[in-house]
Amino acid sequence: MTNTKLAILEKNNKTKYFIIGSLAIGTATFLGIKIFKIINWYNALKISITSKIHNYRNGNIILKCQVQIDNPKNFKITITKPAIRIFSGNKLIAKSSQSKEKITIQSNTVTTINYDIEIPLLSGELYKILLTAGVGITNYIKQLSEGTATNLNLGLNLTVKGYMQIYFMEKEFTNNITI
Repeated sequence: MTNTKLAILEKNNKTKYFIIGSLAIGTATFLGIKIFKIINWYNALKISITSKIHNYRNGNIILKCQVQIDNPKNFKITITKPAIRIFSGNKLIAKSSQSKEKITIQSNTVTTINYDIEIPLLSGELYKILLTAGVGITNYIKQLSEGTATNLNLGLNLTVKGYMQIYFMEKEFTNNITI
């Protein structure tokens, strides 16, 4: 091969490497900006949880929970419905069902996600906690099952933890509630 042909091949290789390198840098920059936006969005979210005893059915208290996600950012994003777990101290007493439902968090607004969470009252951790606390559990269960309970409040302080994930990042949020 002549020196001219070698010089042309070498120049073509440099051009290929330059193009490949430029594409790699462009892709890395694009992904970096997207990741930064998601992290910034996660940190800006304001999440609160409210709940109350709604009903009693088949030995379970039905707890109505609402998760309010305040998105102050100027873009919307779709997430999988967050998972909710309810604790008394470090004891898990109930959790939401696993869901693949997609929730769109609109920009500059509060999005509300509703849950009906069943807490076993006649067995499990809540029953043990209520017995230990001295709550008149048998009277309360009787009133619930007869539909005569006027006060659907146990006066029990619980911790609600929520977990939501988008892409590879998980955000945990915690609120204390009284039921």
